[in-house]
Amino acid sequence: MTGHWIDERWNQRSHILDVIHLKEPIHSGEYLAEQLLAVTDDYQITHAVFTVTRDNASNNTAMLEQYEIGACSTPVTLQQPWAFTVKEGDVRCMAHIINLAVQEALKTLKATPSNSPDVYRVEEGKAHSRGLTFSEKETVIDTLTKLRKHIYVFRNRRLWREALHIQASAMEITPIKLSLDMPVRWNSTYYMLTHALDMEPAIVAICASQQMDPSMREIIITASEWQILRSLELFFKIFKEAAEQVQGDNYPTLNYCIPYYLRLMDKLKKMRASTGYKSPIGEACFAAYEKLNQYYSLATNQRHSHSTIATICDPRFNFDVFDRYLSDGDTRPKDRALAQWRACYNKYKARETDIHVAKVMARIEAETEASTQDTKDPKSDDEMYTRRGPKVLEFEWQRWFSEEGYDRNGDILKFWAAKQFEYPIIACMARDHLAIPASSAASERIFSIGGDIITKKRNRLTPSTVRYLLCLRDWGIVHDEEGEE
Repeated sequence: MTGHWIDERWNQRSHILDVIHLKEPIHSGEYLAEQLLAVTDDYQITHAVFTVTRDNASNNTAMLEQYEIGACSTPVTLQQPWAFTVKEGDVRCMAHIINLAVQEALKTLKATPSNSPDVYRVEEGKAHSRGLTFSEKETVIDTLTKLRKHIYVFRNRRLWREALHIQASAMEITPIKLSLDMPVRWNSTYYMLTHALDMEPAIVAICASQQMDPSMREIIITASEWQILRSLELFFKIFKEAAEQVQGDNYPTLNYCIPYYLRLMDKLKKMRASTGYKSPIGEACFAAYEKLNQYYSLATNQRHSHSTIATICDPRFNFDVFDRYLSDGDTRPKDRALAQWRACYNKYKARETDIHVAKVMARIEAETEASTQDTKDPKSDDEMYTRRGPKVLEFEWQRWFSEEGYDRNGDILKFWAAKQFEYPIIACMARDHLAIPASSAASERIFSIGGDIITKKRNRLTPSTVRYLLCLRDWGIVHDEEGEE
């Protein structure tokens, strides 16, 4: 479990809160909520929990419903007058949603890779094709199967591997180790295609001239099939940038979700039109579009506004991103985004008003009783020169919509450090919403770090020892060298 926030100096902060050993065999929502509440209570931050970013497992939905009950029983404060609720605080992992969309496309193509690489094993002298294909979709399946079989051969036969390396060097191509994809990670299919296409000239040359296994000529990848692989690579490339961007941990990420939702769906519509609505790639685009649109609706409906607020708080996007992608005549999505923005602004403004009133009342109570004697000079004409304050002609949120755009490569936290006094209420909104992680990548990285700790030589560490090492390293109390000792 990780905690994320933006400090008073507008620095992005995140730390491991705890690594929990789940001892119960059934990870029910109630059990997970108990563990989550125990950690936040221990840190005394339950009242300050704003949102929870999680993947789409059903037990996580039940967990948040139970956690809301515990969080609502915690007294609120003036600084945080609203408690965590599932309605407003449930953030679904964007990286997981992208994975679901691509998996849906692969399912449509019937091209989901096998769990076992041995499925693509080709015995020497026994390579053969499936035979005639009768549809475009079967052609895509056969092409991917051929590629996976070739990669298996190049990876597992020494002579083939060496011949490919020599051929690539001769053609001034940087040799790349080919890799097979796996069903749990869609980007493995993208990298499989990218690496194979980078090595395409060398692979074609080897397969055309090799005498090591004549039967492999039965499954040679033709020029038209290489073109299919290029089309598939372009399809997967649509998702690559978005998936990488939302998994960052040293910059705000939730502000990218809506722009990438809209951009991905726009690109999928255009690719479907260019490749043909009934073509295999076109049908895959439609399947991915439908899945993205489903979760986009969840992320932007009346119940959830955090993604909308984070996007508008990004000076590079502001409200313009909605005008850019939602210009098809239907104004309802833009109207809903504007309503969410105004509602959030009013909530934060009410909080700032309450805080200001509390400060004024405290100052009045602390002051000693003023003298009732009027010391004002009766001859003074000061009232003639009394100046009124500046007249506010528009709301702060309206002025924000007219703010000049910001450099796309600029640091938006530095921007807010400079603008926080010009837009005090929106700055508070930005500090809260830009701190929300768009994915659960930070928690998943902990498992990767755990894999570096639990090695073949240290495979008997207890769960509590692993927990201590992960937490203390992250907190800077124990360094890597000390952990090794």
